[in-house]
Amino acid sequence: MFVGVPPPTMPRSALFQGWLTYTNSLEVQGRIVSPSAYHWKTVSFWISPLPEKVRLTKADRELPMFQRVGHFGETTSPDRRTDFSGSAHAPAEALPTTMTALGFVWKILQLSVTGDPRDGAAIEWFSFSRAIPPKLVRDDWSES
Repeated sequence: MFVGVPPPTMPRSALFQGWLTYTNSLEVQGRIVSPSAYHWKTVSFWISPLPEKVRLTKADRELPMFQRVGHFGETTSPDRRTDFSGSAHAPAEALPTTMTALGFVWKILQLSVTGDPRDGAAIEWFSFSRAIPPKLVRDDWSES
């Protein structure tokens, strides 16, 4: 999470209590275990709360952007902090539990990614676990 003093150009209406800037998202940083092509590359993954009271029509849900829970890709910025980055949404009420569990229990973030991360890929699902699943300990899970 981030809390800070805003730049002078930020409008007061966008500030928390009129003087702070913050994000209610959380960032998970780590290293990729599998597939082996990206083994030990660095990754930054943001989890943001789903907006409340979103009403989607059937036509909305059929759009490509609603066929995934997030995106994942190679970081191309020259001032990048990590090799890969991604983001996804989760129910707002799940974030406090997630933050607590990440600090004490969960250490592994699993992403199911469709597409080539070099071109931007879709995340179909994500989950957390206490240990690396046995199938990921092998050289490359995608070959099984």
